[in-house]
Amino acid sequence: MAKQLEISIEEIAGSITPRSNEELFKSIMKGEGKETTNSQFRGPNIPKVPRMLSVIEVNKDCYDPLMVSIGPYHHGKPELKEMENIKLMMARQFVQQSEELVEDLYDKVAEVSNEAGQYYAEDSTEGLEDEQFTQMMFLDGCFILQFIFCLLRMTILTRKDE
Repeated sequence: MAKQLEISIEEIAGSITPRSNEELFKSIMKGEGKETTNSQFRGPNIPKVPRMLSVIEVNKDCYDPLMVSIGPYHHGKPELKEMENIKLMMARQFVQQSEELVEDLYDKVAEVSNEAGQYYAEDSTEGLEDEQFTQMMFLDGCFILQFIFCLLRMTILTRKDE
């Protein structure tokens, strides 16, 4: 026997003023409604986890990294410090395998680091000087690229053995 599903939208209907599509489109384009200060809606960015999600008790352990910090949000946390040495090692491996000079690769990151910093929440880079931010971006970028390279190499080797 089939069950009947009933959906009631009466509560919601009172919160939306009935209007024609034309009126709706005009109100959207005129910018009616509350403006938000949330940086997630200002274009491309790397947002922080919204506070309303991070304060929920069951979410406490979902948003903080357990092993490695990438970017400024968790940079410098003592519990993640050990991985900074591994980032140096991975950066060295990446540079050696790229057959580029470390200075040249760093300069490429330095060219875009100021712009990259603008994509993070305003207060997230306050404790970092420009050079520190560039160094962090360089190490994090090399770490990520070398990590991906290692995963791909491992995948290829595993498939050859099958």
